[in-house]
Amino acid sequence: MVRAPTLRDSRGNKSVSLFLIMGGFMVIVGQVIANYWLGKDPFSIAEFAGAVALLVGALQTREWKQKDIEANNVKYPEFD
Repeated sequence: MVRAPTLRDSRGNKSVSLFLIMGGFMVIVGQVIANYWLGKDPFSIAEFAGAVALLVGALQTREWKQKDIEANNVKYPEFD
């Protein structure tokens, strides 16, 4: 069985979604840096802000889900 890579969050729990969010952010910033070095047209600020907003939205949803689990003892399916 293949396991997805994980990162530990601030609570010490393993998180696949946090790994994917961090990877997505690194790709976006890497693309901006690569465009600058290669002299290509950089992203507009709206495109960069939209991409970062999607990643922050995913991170915020993950935190809301975790708070819901802790406050109401809600069970969500595990994907491990």
